[in-house]
Amino acid sequence: DPFLRGVVSDPDVRLEREVRHDGYTTQNYALETLPGLYVCGTIYAPLTKAPHPLIVSPSGHWEGGRYRPDQQMRMATFARMGAVAVDMDIFGWGVSERQVGREAHTRPYAMQLQALWSKCVTDWVVASRRDVDTRRMAVTGGSGGATHALLLALLDDRFAALAPVVHLVSHFDGGCPCESGRPVTLAGGGSCTPELLAAAMAPRPTLVVSDGGDWTATCPTLEYPFLQRIWGFYGAETAVRNVHFADERHDYGANKRRAVYAFFAETLGLDPAQADESRVELLPEAALRSFGDELPERALRSRDELERMLEKLE
Repeated sequence: DPFLRGVVSDPDVRLEREVRHDGYTTQNYALETLPGLYVCGTIYAPLTKAPHPLIVSPSGHWEGGRYRPDQQMRMATFARMGAVAVDMDIFGWGVSERQVGREAHTRPYAMQLQALWSKCVTDWVVASRRDVDTRRMAVTGGSGGATHALLLALLDDRFAALAPVVHLVSHFDGGCPCESGRPVTLAGGGSCTPELLAAAMAPRPTLVVSDGGDWTATCPTLEYPFLQRIWGFYGAETAVRNVHFADERHDYGANKRRAVYAFFAETLGLDPAQADESRVELLPEAALRSFGDELPERALRSRDELERMLEKLE
């Protein structure tokens, strides 16, 4: 893949100071991926003794991106429970919007770039931190973040557990170019997201979270039985689960977060007693940004610059 070949071999990495909270720390980062193109996010780390599981969580399309209170709640609680948890902007949002503009998120290459970012961040965290247990790696995300959690699991077979939230269905692949721009669901003459999930994860532990207020309403009667059948080929029917909230809508809300906390406590060995969101300190967006007012000198500053660079890669 030309995008993988274009990844900077000696990337510019910006790590801000580590900030201590109740039971966890936060540290913002900026990682150069393709030349001049940075992915930015925050590392939430526990104060307990290493080694720690790693949980990677691409952000979804909800307004506010990774700065949203529910995203911070989830990431900080993972850290309080004993995991190193890392999130990242979706392409064209957050700091990325300052580089290439929001419209870049609707271009056909958005899917490739965002999947590339998830892989680059995972590789960088594993290579640069000595406190990560690579035998206990998991990925989760909600909505569009669930799509990219699944794509990351497809790209990297080190993940031991996966929890896609409010997205996994057979009749819808996302609708946004960052999910459908390079439609992997057209592979082999036509496929669907549950088939991709089965290819990526069976028979490893997987939790599919759904609700009655969006397109995942069919999950308990359609997609989940299919997944049980596939996992059953391995004698692992109980390793794939569905938690369905019939009266809820499209979000990564408190009940859904609690379901994922319990799942990761079981599969990764996290401490369920620390799943107390009241101990999380919600931070303003400015405190989670990876850059100040100025971008690095080598950073791209427009979609035109990005597309000229991508043309050279092709």
